[in-house]
Amino acid sequence: MSSCPVYAAHKIVSFFGRAPAGRGGWGEFLDKLAYFYVKKKPTREELLAFAEAEAPRGKREKALWAVEAFLRTSAALAAWKPKTAFVVFDEAGEVVDIAKAPPERCYAALAVQPDLYIPHGVVVEVKARPPDSYVLHQLAAFSYAYSIIRLVVILPEEEAAYEEAYEAKMLYKEREEVWKKIVELKTEPRSLGGEMYLSF
Repeated sequence: MSSCPVYAAHKIVSFFGRAPAGRGGWGEFLDKLAYFYVKKKPTREELLAFAEAEAPRGKREKALWAVEAFLRTSAALAAWKPKTAFVVFDEAGEVVDIAKAPPERCYAALAVQPDLYIPHGVVVEVKARPPDSYVLHQLAAFSYAYSIIRLVVILPEEEAAYEEAYEAKMLYKEREEVWKKIVELKTEPRSLGGEMYLSF
């Protein structure tokens, strides 16, 4: 019995493994902050100490501001980091299962893993830039597995932060494009380290 190919969308990178524009710097800092927050359940003082230690070079004050902004958003309600969920599709593109492990046989499976989980099906994705087409495709992939995705945008350099909520129906066009990419990979698979990657 052959294994089902897994189309990984929780890290939507190019086929050559390059990180999308905007990674590193504040994006990496916020990823680490979110992970530290749910793993350690730190106090405010511990978060500020983390920011001091992990701040991009010469950006200490901005990093401290980013922590305070983080605590004012839905991200502060997070209970844990969700494990990878495998969205299982049939040939018509209908979701037939949300699995905890890659299925052995299926038409296609999409692996998704947002940054943070708030109970009752709400997840949070933290970004260091406003939503562009890359981010919207990522949110569309998440929307197959979760009912509501809250996008938290923290811009430390501008000292600006905001959040938006997305449901599947708001990402209809992006979901269609995600499915088209899955079909392309299914018919002309290209591999990277044994997994398949979507690229937009």
